[in-house]
Amino acid sequence: TIERAAQLLNVGHQTYTAPHSDSELDSVHDAKLDDGEDDDADQDTHNKENTRNKNRKRKLSDPSLMETNEAKKMKLSTTESDNNGNSNTSITVSNVASKMEVDFPDRPTPSYMVPKLICLSGSNKETTAKLSRYATSLGIELRKKWSIDSTDMLLCKSGVIDNRPSITFKVLASILCDIPVVKEIYLEHSFEQQQVLDFRKYVCNYRRVGNRALFEGLHILFATTNMPTDRLRTLLTLGSAKVLETTEEIHDKDHNKFDRRIMICAHETERFQAKKLSAQYNCRVISETWMIHCIY
Repeated sequence: TIERAAQLLNVGHQTYTAPHSDSELDSVHDAKLDDGEDDDADQDTHNKENTRNKNRKRKLSDPSLMETNEAKKMKLSTTESDNNGNSNTSITVSNVASKMEVDFPDRPTPSYMVPKLICLSGSNKETTAKLSRYATSLGIELRKKWSIDSTDMLLCKSGVIDNRPSITFKVLASILCDIPVVKEIYLEHSFEQQQVLDFRKYVCNYRRVGNRALFEGLHILFATTNMPTDRLRTLLTLGSAKVLETTEEIHDKDHNKFDRRIMICAHETERFQAKKLSAQYNCRVISETWMIHCIY
């Protein structure tokens, strides 16, 4: 509009170009230094900038240089954060951190016990063969023999409704020694997922024995029982009881020892017979069911 008015009025005009301020000159100089240019660089910077951008894209698309480029980006962003304090740094560093999390995922070790040797109780031959195959595939040894030194877990049948295990010697011994009593389905589920699962989700329903020395201080004698005497002896010994062996110990008449001298007998023992045994051996006569209830 001004040029048209000047032509109509026949007035000469000149185009005015404002000089750069000092701050603008500093910004241009800094931009050239960031790009790796010298002060005497060629004036045609536009073409060179396009060339550099193409080269940059080619390098970034090369998979072999991805890790190096990410490291450079992290270093450059950290420097920019130190100088300018802008938000670009957190974005770039977080992107690299995300990449590291993908490449190196956190794999925590199991917080539960992974059994090496499992004892089996109350299973038939067909079930035993199937469970043995499952255990072998998981690198677990399956046995029928229970041992306080090597058994890590006891596998047994349990009630469908209450999940209570059957009362057997192995179950009682495991409970007394704080060895987990686990349902059979534990091995099957572990086999299906091809990893040893957390056994705590498969533990049977039974009362835990807080003190392993459950029968400590008791002196034990045996009458006729339903459970074999050697198994009763083992359970009581595991519970820190003292089994009387010698003739002198068995026939000790010291009345002060009466309360701690216990004779284990069958639950069906008649009352009059129990009183007779008590007087003869200077002891209390108690059903073997009492011992089972103390443990189970």
